[in-house]
Amino acid sequence: MNLKQSLITLCITICIVSGNTNAQAFSFTDPSNVWAGLENKANPSNTDTYGIPDLLGGSFNFTGHTLTSITLNYRNNQVGVAGYNQNLWNSVTTKDWFFDFDSATTAIDAFDFVLHKETNGAYTLYSKDEGWGYGTAAAYEFNSSTKKFSDYVESTSSVGSPRKDHPVAANAESLKYASIVGSPTIGQVSMTSWSTYANSILNPVNHLGQTLSVTWDLSGLSGGGWNLDQYSGESFTYAFALSCANDVLYGTSSVPTPEPGTILLMAAGGLGAFLLKRRTKRIGL
Repeated sequence: MNLKQSLITLCITICIVSGNTNAQAFSFTDPSNVWAGLENKANPSNTDTYGIPDLLGGSFNFTGHTLTSITLNYRNNQVGVAGYNQNLWNSVTTKDWFFDFDSATTAIDAFDFVLHKETNGAYTLYSKDEGWGYGTAAAYEFNSSTKKFSDYVESTSSVGSPRKDHPVAANAESLKYASIVGSPTIGQVSMTSWSTYANSILNPVNHLGQTLSVTWDLSGLSGGGWNLDQYSGESFTYAFALSCANDVLYGTSSVPTPEPGTILLMAAGGLGAFLLKRRTKRIGL
């Protein structure tokens, strides 16, 4: 096989492999009852879900190294239980996603990014140099006298609730020192509607304990999503909460490694250089 044939064959292989592997979904679960550092503060009975709904996990959906969407699955674990009515269901809303991409290399943990819910229901991606502290009770900077966090909004749970003192979102003061990522304006990340009572798993007439999903669409950001090339192959910490903190998410996932098409493209360059050099030697140049 000559040089031209070899490179054509390799390029065809690259196209086939890249087309099959460019889109990837990285599953995540609900492995923790509270965010790290709050085990003795907001989790006295070591229970995953208090009330409704039960967050089950979902997936971070990538195209290459670009995060294009986040899907979260949830269900009602109180179907038919007295007291879990329409008003209660409608009082629960989604809040913020937090991400830490250098948790393994820094002594003090802080979330680098927050996908923050605006007052109109749309989401905006922010970053902050000093981040939003977490990992220890002190890192959250909770003021015991005012019952407020320095950088977070606390849950709307009633006094005495196990997760009353649990963060659920970045507060307005912390966002004053944050920068918008991936877009010149706020609200570029949309979210599919959180299920209403009539269509929700809370209503056993329509959905007897079925699993529903909500998706955050990041394709409205510049470049069609959140570009994470600089974190290729690295793990990150994620955290999420509902307004009432009845259930929260805290765990680790990872950014895809270089896709096979990229590796093969590099190989093609190396092979081409090698064959060209060998050919040059043969003709005595």
